Amino acid sequence: METIDTRVAILEQRVKDLETQLRGPAFGAALPSVLDIEAVMNALDCSEYRAREIMKSGRLKVFRIGKKYLATREHFLEWLEQGGDAGGQ
Repeated sequence: METIDTRVAILEQRVKDLETQLRGPAFGAALPSVLDIEAVMNALDCSEYRAREIMKSGRLKVFRIGKKYLATREHFLEWLEQGGDAGGQ
């Protein structure tokens, strides 16, 4: 029977594996060079409202063309490495 310590160790390893995937070249390479609201939604698996909120917050470096908010892949990955939305609070 698994102990709680064993389960915690397994979960911690899963979190490390996911963090490696997100920060690794495979995740970054899969992103478009310029992200719009839809690309942020897909990358973060979040709602359109949340993606707009993130892009309008000022914590993620974005530029606007008309009413469209856009972010470069480099700025998006940098924002994720700094803790994403949690890093700005």
